[in-house]
Amino acid sequence: MIVSSDSVGQALDRLVRYLRIVTPDIQLAIRDKTDPIRVVVERAFTPFQVELTVSLSVVRFTRETDEACALRT
Repeated sequence: MIVSSDSVGQALDRLVRYLRIVTPDIQLAIRDKTDPIRVVVERAFTPFQVELTVSLSVVRFTRETDEACALRT
C-alpha cells in the first residue's frame, strides 16, 4: 500500500483509509494545511493503541522513504 504510492501524501491518505477498514476504533487525520503537516490520532481507546499506531507508521515511512521522511515531535 505505502510502497506503491507516488508520494508520502498519497501513502498517508491510503493509511488513513486502510486503518478505517482494519482497525475502526483508531482514526487518523491528516492536517495538511499546516507546516509541517501533522498526522493526528483522533480516536483510540488506550494510550497503547496510540503509541503502537504512531510507532509503526513512523518506522514504515522511514524505511519506505530511505529515511527521507523527516519527522518532528
